[in-house]
Amino acid sequence: MCRVNEYEQIELRRNLLHRIRVCGHYLWFRSGDKAAQRRILMTLFKRGNMTQRELQDILKIASASLSETLAKVEADGLVKRVKSEKDKRQIDLSLTKRGNEEAKGIEAENDLMAAELLCDLTVEEEVQLFYLLDKLAEKWTKKGGDKN
Repeated sequence: MCRVNEYEQIELRRNLLHRIRVCGHYLWFRSGDKAAQRRILMTLFKRGNMTQRELQDILKIASASLSETLAKVEADGLVKRVKSEKDKRQIDLSLTKRGNEEAKGIEAENDLMAAELLCDLTVEEEVQLFYLLDKLAEKWTKKGGDKN
């Protein structure tokens, strides 16, 4: 077990938070300016058709923000919104053929980016990093963050 004094632990934690910020900043800007649209497409791609309310619950996004973003992806011909046959108060969402192709492209980009960014880690280090980040994400989401 590694032993550090209180001062060293404070410095270590400051440096860890700085590195987490650097990584977050890099990923944020690398993902581009349409992160919300990409999240919608990838959620529908991976989970299939769903209601607008279900998507809102999964993404933990405000109704107005989701509606605005959905209007953009619908205008781009990527998502189709129709009134639910089961409950006319609900809106059913599905990817169009073009949306499905776009989502496949996003998935391929994400896979390439992951391979590029993590290439210096061994598989064992990737697994270790995953569990450490998951542990932090679990705790942070309980404090009001978003694990998605």
